[in-house]
Amino acid sequence: MVPKRTVPPPEERSNPLPPQISLKASNPLTGGNRQFNAARRVMLKGGPVSMGTVAQLIMKISYTIFTLIDRVQRS
Repeated sequence: MVPKRTVPPPEERSNPLPPQISLKASNPLTGGNRQFNAARRVMLKGGPVSMGTVAQLIMKISYTIFTLIDRVQRS
């Protein structure tokens, strides 16, 4: 009879993620999510930024400007 491999409790585990998931996320060669890999390749190359991030940046900047103007007017 082969003894069952015991899984250490979550406190003892150094890495909470299963190893295959972390490998997929960190290494683009192992496959994983194809869109995710494409996005990482673009980011590593420093190529064109996707429209979503640009829109988020614009929203954040405009929000900070509006809040600053509002604070100046109230004081």
